[in-house]
Amino acid sequence: MIEISATPYIFTFKMYDWMRLDLEGQPRQLNINRAFENLYFERQGERVEQELVSHPYPISEGPDWRIIHLPTHSDHFYDVHRLEFSSQVEVATDGSAHILMLVEGQSVLLETENGLRQRFNFAETFTVPAAANRYCLINQGETPIKVVKSFMKPDAC
Repeated sequence: MIEISATPYIFTFKMYDWMRLDLEGQPRQLNINRAFENLYFERQGERVEQELVSHPYPISEGPDWRIIHLPTHSDHFYDVHRLEFSSQVEVATDGSAHILMLVEGQSVLLETENGLRQRFNFAETFTVPAAANRYCLINQGETPIKVVKSFMKPDAC
């Protein structure tokens, strides 16, 4: 499982912390009352399936590649795509930095328009700046590749 989160401005109010200890070796503080204040009890039943569960769908594809949209909640300022390919896929940054992670396959070669080349292996995370404009991901292994790409939604930039 990959957790993609952008919460630098939001406090986390832990209701359970798996008995982890803080830096002084003491149980980490839980703020149950504040946590309950931040729960949305109306989010249950069919509403969860409709609003909170992502329903992936393909947004573009070619002979040996496709891009799957993994929609995020409308309140989130980031979005997620999964790039699936056997040989290579070309991607435009569209003015947003991309955070990528190789989640399936052996390794991938990143090539930017200006000739930068960098290899990344399974489970490695890397960033492509918006200024790259376009880049190509090339499969360096024998099996198909899956890369998860997160980026800012256009209206959030």
